[in-house]
Amino acid sequence: MLAVAGDPPAHYRWIEWKFDGHRTNVSSGPGGVRLTSRGGHRVSDRYPEITAAITEVLGARPVELDGELVAPGTGGLPDFERLQARARSTATPSRVAASPVNFVAFDLLALDGVDLTARPLHERRALLDGLGLEAHPRLVCSPVFTDTDPAVLLEVARRQRVEGIVTKRPTAAYAAGRRSKAWIKTVLTERRLFTVAGVARGRARHPDGVGALLLGTPTADGGLTYVGEVGTGWSRAEHAHLVARLAELAVETCPFTENTAALPASARFSRPSLQGWVAYREHRPGRLLRHPSWKGLGPDTAGAT
Repeated sequence: MLAVAGDPPAHYRWIEWKFDGHRTNVSSGPGGVRLTSRGGHRVSDRYPEITAAITEVLGARPVELDGELVAPGTGGLPDFERLQARARSTATPSRVAASPVNFVAFDLLALDGVDLTARPLHERRALLDGLGLEAHPRLVCSPVFTDTDPAVLLEVARRQRVEGIVTKRPTAAYAAGRRSKAWIKTVLTERRLFTVAGVARGRARHPDGVGALLLGTPTADGGLTYVGEVGTGWSRAEHAHLVARLAELAVETCPFTENTAALPASARFSRPSLQGWVAYREHRPGRLLRHPSWKGLGPDTAGAT
């Protein structure tokens, strides 16, 4: 079941955190534990700490869970880059010990061979809470808030650097494989001006092969730190205009002075005189922007040449 993006409906009165992880289905039974990704791939071998935890708590009891794999980082908050590193690597004992993951369960789809998807969410959740998953430190049941203003939770999420919230209708059935308005996700984003200092080759649908703009932030000593590339959010006409402007400003020397090792191999540089508004989900010091989207040129560069 997938959520629809939007503002939280106040009348649903059921809110959970939107964790920054990998959506995962967990099935247990006499045949063992199976972890399946959102794309339908079996990922059990990548996360042996989760299969061991489920086995320890549930044994061979037939259960099917929906939830999220997260990798705790600084302060215990989900660290998506740490999770990505685990997903791309072999689950050696040393790797698992250094970067363990947790499974955050938020729905129960079947129990003891009985399909629960037609039952209302509040009944499924009551049964989920009765499983005792949190007896193991690697297993968590997603917190549920039923009497809190969504605006308050969004502000808490912003301060705690949680991805957002999901507001759910407690009487709704589980619509497997479908995007449903019974679940509304509200994802927090930031927006700020970045310096545009080049382009990179990208998706083939662009005639010139350019698919992204290279972004930077000024340093205290007058340099420019590379913070990532943005490759979405514009119309065809706006994209063509931006590429033409940057071609007029082309330079041979790289204008970025910090984090240059992260620059794409196809980078072509321009004089850093343009600024643009970019929305993004997260930017931590020393890391690249997550989920950036172009929002337009800055006010003092909109007509600049």
